[in-house]
Amino acid sequence: MRPRFAIGTLLAVAALATPRPAAAEQEKEVRWSDDWHRVRLLEVADIIALTVASIEIDTLVLPNHAKWSKPILFDEAARGVFKSNDAHIQELAGTWSDRLYQGMVIAPYLIDNYIVALGVHENADVALQMTLINLQSLGLSGVMSLGAEHAVGRSRPYVQDCTNGTGPDKVGFNRCGTEGDFQSFYSGHAAATFTMAGLTCAHHQHLPLWGGGLPDAFACFGMVGLAATTGILRLVVDRHWASDVILGSAVGVLNGYFVPMFLHYGFGPKRVPTVIKTSFGYVAPIPQVMPGGAGLGVAGVF
Repeated sequence: MRPRFAIGTLLAVAALATPRPAAAEQEKEVRWSDDWHRVRLLEVADIIALTVASIEIDTLVLPNHAKWSKPILFDEAARGVFKSNDAHIQELAGTWSDRLYQGMVIAPYLIDNYIVALGVHENADVALQMTLINLQSLGLSGVMSLGAEHAVGRSRPYVQDCTNGTGPDKVGFNRCGTEGDFQSFYSGHAAATFTMAGLTCAHHQHLPLWGGGLPDAFACFGMVGLAATTGILRLVVDRHWASDVILGSAVGVLNGYFVPMFLHYGFGPKRVPTVIKTSFGYVAPIPQVMPGGAGLGVAGVF
């Protein structure tokens, strides 16, 4: 059994009358609805606290021995499927997983918040709300993942192939005896990228930032695909067990999608604009946590 990052399908069927032209035009307007909670002063304080906590946790001494070294469930089988035995491929996987991680954390702020919301739509209010929501969710994921890495001390998969305790492993790319040997639990790359993917889905589901329809759906599906790719690359480079990536992905979906939905957008039918418009109704991307991992479903309203 291998970790799954496939796109699942969740279909919700309900009766919906065809919207009038005026309503359709309103759905394309980028504005913060009165039905949504704005970021409160207490949440701003929370953002600051999460940022400071992340910095403080990151300065703590990392575990210097394994408190947990054994694979669980399908970890060993997944390692046999995804791990590369070529040092060059592992190097490429490590490089691109880092680049995707860095790019996915920065890009939504630059593209959606600054260029699109503030520049194209000239709505500073929406740009500010999105920025604060992003900072809150990403800060929460950061504290959780850094806390786990420092507290749990799980050996990375390559450590079991270290014959002398130091130097390269059997493949030759990962080096043993470094302070990062026991940071496997859980994948911070997966947590951060799925957090940003979830945030992108939540924002584009409610705000037609790219004009509504397929472009906004593409933003969500694209980010989820890149997050899944990042998680798989962490398995290829042998830095995480599959269970680490799956848990990190689930934490990311929780903080990136469900937290802003719970605190701000809500789960009801109030002003949920069209994401994909068809002749039969509407379809919207919905991130999910599945038994085998995290993925993306589709909710339809017809």
